[in-house]
Amino acid sequence: MQAKAVANNLKTVYTANTEEDAQTALLEFDESWGKKYPHITQSWTNNWNQLATFFKYPKSVQTLIYTTNPIESLNSSIKRRTA
Repeated sequence: MQAKAVANNLKTVYTANTEEDAQTALLEFDESWGKKYPHITQSWTNNWNQLATFFKYPKSVQTLIYTTNPIESLNSSIKRRTA
């Protein structure tokens, strides 16, 4: 369950509406999880210039970038329903 909580908190970073909101979300993530998982915040911070490019795209494109490959998702869904 803890991994899901970490992932949900990180999701607030990459689903933020603006780069500034994302930076705020990353700071909040660091306050919650930084002591336990310092490498996560360090990695995001060290690579922020590259990651911030993401926010230059329209929201619809951002969603396509961070969601799972649609074909893999479809195959997974079919397997669940036919198993």
